[in-house]
Amino acid sequence: ICKLNGWKEGTCKFDKTKELFDEIWTLLRADADSDADEKITAEEWLKLWERRSDLESQDEEEGAPKWLVTYLWFRFNMYDRTGDGVIDSDEFSYVLEDFGIPQKQSRQCYLIMTENDTKRLDYDYFCELAEEYLTSEDECALGNFITGRLDFRH
Repeated sequence: ICKLNGWKEGTCKFDKTKELFDEIWTLLRADADSDADEKITAEEWLKLWERRSDLESQDEEEGAPKWLVTYLWFRFNMYDRTGDGVIDSDEFSYVLEDFGIPQKQSRQCYLIMTENDTKRLDYDYFCELAEEYLTSEDECALGNFITGRLDFRH
Protein backbone atom coordinates (compact mmCIF):
# COMPACT_ATOMS: atom_id res chain seq x y z
CA ILE A 1 0.00 0.00 0.00
CA CYS A 2 2.76 2.42 0.94
CA LYS A 3 4.79 1.56 -2.14
CA LEU A 4 1.77 1.98 -4.45
CA ASN A 5 1.13 5.42 -2.97
CA GLY A 6 4.78 6.44 -3.09
CA TRP A 7 5.08 6.72 0.69
CA LYS A 8 8.69 6.10 1.63
CA GLU A 9 9.84 4.40 4.82
CA GLY A 10 10.29 6.93 7.60
CA THR A 11 7.65 9.34 6.29
CA CYS A 12 4.60 10.17 8.40
CA LYS A 13 2.14 8.43 6.03
CA PHE A 14 4.31 5.30 5.86
CA ASP A 15 4.68 5.14 9.64
CA LYS A 16 0.97 5.73 10.30
CA THR A 17 -0.02 3.11 7.73
CA LYS A 18 2.39 0.55 9.19
CA GLU A 19 1.10 1.30 12.69
CA LEU A 20 -2.49 0.94 11.50
CA PHE A 21 -1.86 -2.42 9.81
CA ASP A 22 0.10 -3.67 12.82
CA GLU A 23 -2.95 -2.81 14.96
CA ILE A 24 -5.30 -4.56 12.51
CA TRP A 25 -3.09 -7.66 12.53
CA THR A 26 -2.94 -7.73 16.35
CA LEU A 27 -6.73 -7.42 16.65
CA LEU A 28 -7.36 -9.96 13.89
CA ARG A 29 -5.03 -12.50 15.50
CA ALA A 30 -6.81 -12.03 18.83
CA ASP A 31 -10.10 -12.79 17.07
CA ALA A 32 -9.06 -15.61 14.75
CA ASP A 33 -5.69 -17.16 15.61
CA SER A 34 -7.07 -19.96 17.79
CA ASP A 35 -3.78 -21.85 18.13
CA ALA A 36 -1.72 -18.67 18.77
CA ASP A 37 0.87 -19.52 16.10
CA GLU A 38 0.90 -15.94 14.72
CA LYS A 39 -0.76 -17.19 11.51
CA ILE A 40 -4.36 -17.34 10.41
CA THR A 41 -5.10 -20.43 8.37
CA ALA A 42 -7.97 -20.74 5.93
CA GLU A 43 -9.72 -22.92 8.51
CA GLU A 44 -9.32 -20.28 11.24
CA TRP A 45 -10.55 -17.58 8.83
CA LEU A 46 -13.67 -19.59 8.01
CA LYS A 47 -14.33 -20.32 11.69
CA LEU A 48 -14.08 -16.58 12.43
CA TRP A 49 -16.84 -15.84 9.90
CA GLU A 50 -18.93 -18.81 11.03
CA ARG A 51 -18.83 -17.53 14.63
CA ARG A 52 -19.78 -14.06 13.43
CA SER A 53 -22.65 -15.48 11.38
CA ASP A 54 -23.87 -17.55 14.35
CA LEU A 55 -23.85 -14.49 16.62
CA GLU A 56 -25.71 -12.43 14.02
CA SER A 57 -28.37 -15.12 13.62
CA GLN A 58 -28.87 -15.07 17.40
CA ASP A 59 -28.93 -11.22 17.42
CA GLU A 60 -25.87 -11.25 19.70
CA GLU A 61 -23.43 -9.57 17.31
CA GLU A 62 -22.46 -6.08 18.45
CA GLY A 63 -21.38 -4.80 15.06
CA ALA A 64 -18.25 -5.42 13.08
CA PRO A 65 -15.07 -6.32 14.96
CA LYS A 66 -12.63 -3.46 15.57
CA TRP A 67 -10.01 -4.88 13.19
CA LEU A 68 -12.56 -4.89 10.36
CA VAL A 69 -13.84 -1.38 11.11
CA THR A 70 -10.25 -0.10 11.17
CA TYR A 71 -9.42 -1.85 7.89
CA LEU A 72 -12.56 -0.59 6.15
CA TRP A 73 -11.90 2.96 7.32
CA PHE A 74 -8.39 2.76 5.85
CA ARG A 75 -9.58 1.13 2.65
CA PHE A 76 -12.33 3.71 2.12
CA ASN A 77 -9.89 6.57 2.61
CA MET A 78 -7.42 4.95 0.23
CA TYR A 79 -10.09 5.09 -2.50
CA ASP A 80 -11.42 8.53 -1.54
CA ARG A 81 -8.39 10.35 -2.92
CA THR A 82 -9.98 13.82 -2.70
CA GLY A 83 -11.21 13.33 0.86
CA ASP A 84 -14.75 14.50 0.08
CA GLY A 85 -16.40 11.50 1.77
CA VAL A 86 -17.53 9.87 -1.49
CA ILE A 87 -15.65 7.53 -3.84
CA ASP A 88 -16.26 8.43 -7.46
CA SER A 89 -15.60 6.32 -10.53
CA ASP A 90 -12.28 8.04 -11.29
CA GLU A 91 -10.96 7.46 -7.77
CA PHE A 92 -12.13 3.85 -7.75
CA SER A 93 -10.52 2.99 -11.08
CA TYR A 94 -7.34 4.96 -10.32
CA VAL A 95 -6.63 3.00 -7.14
CA LEU A 96 -7.54 -0.38 -8.63
CA GLU A 97 -5.33 0.24 -11.65
CA ASP A 98 -2.38 0.12 -9.23
CA PHE A 99 -3.56 -3.38 -8.27
CA GLY A 100 -3.63 -4.53 -11.89
CA ILE A 101 -7.35 -4.09 -12.56
CA PRO A 102 -7.99 -2.59 -16.02
CA GLN A 103 -9.75 0.78 -15.86
CA LYS A 104 -12.61 -0.35 -18.10
CA GLN A 105 -13.33 -3.30 -15.80
CA SER A 106 -13.19 -1.28 -12.57
CA ARG A 107 -15.49 1.37 -14.06
CA GLN A 108 -17.99 -1.35 -14.97
CA CYS A 109 -17.83 -2.67 -11.41
CA TYR A 110 -18.34 0.84 -10.07
CA LEU A 111 -21.46 1.28 -12.18
CA ILE A 112 -22.80 -2.08 -11.02
CA MET A 113 -22.18 -1.28 -7.32
CA THR A 114 -23.65 2.20 -7.56
CA GLU A 115 -26.56 0.98 -9.65
CA ASN A 116 -25.64 3.14 -12.64
CA ASP A 117 -24.43 6.02 -10.46
CA THR A 118 -27.74 6.31 -8.62
CA LYS A 119 -26.18 5.44 -5.22
CA ARG A 120 -23.41 7.49 -3.63
CA LEU A 121 -20.44 5.37 -2.64
CA ASP A 122 -20.00 6.98 0.77
CA TYR A 123 -18.46 5.30 3.83
CA ASP A 124 -21.69 3.69 5.04
CA TYR A 125 -22.51 2.21 1.65
CA PHE A 126 -18.88 1.12 1.19
CA CYS A 127 -19.06 -0.78 4.51
CA GLU A 128 -22.37 -2.34 3.48
CA LEU A 129 -20.80 -3.54 0.23
CA ALA A 130 -17.70 -4.84 2.02
CA GLU A 131 -19.81 -6.79 4.51
CA GLU A 132 -21.77 -8.24 1.62
CA TYR A 133 -18.53 -9.18 -0.17
CA LEU A 134 -17.22 -10.95 2.92
CA THR A 135 -20.38 -12.77 3.95
CA SER A 136 -22.81 -13.22 1.06
CA GLU A 137 -23.15 -16.49 -0.80
CA ASP A 138 -25.12 -14.74 -3.55
CA GLU A 139 -22.99 -14.51 -6.70
CA CYS A 140 -25.03 -11.51 -7.82
CA ALA A 141 -24.51 -9.50 -4.62
CA LEU A 142 -23.34 -5.97 -5.39
CA GLY A 143 -20.60 -6.26 -2.77
CA ASN A 144 -18.81 -8.81 -4.94
CA PHE A 145 -17.74 -6.01 -7.27
CA ILE A 146 -15.94 -4.00 -4.58
CA THR A 147 -12.61 -5.50 -5.67
CA GLY A 148 -13.05 -4.21 -9.21
CA ARG A 149 -13.26 -7.70 -10.62
CA LEU A 150 -16.10 -8.82 -12.85
CA ASP A 151 -15.25 -12.49 -12.43
CA PHE A 152 -14.73 -13.13 -8.72
CA ARG A 153 -15.06 -16.91 -8.74
CA HIS A 154 -11.38 -17.54 -9.47
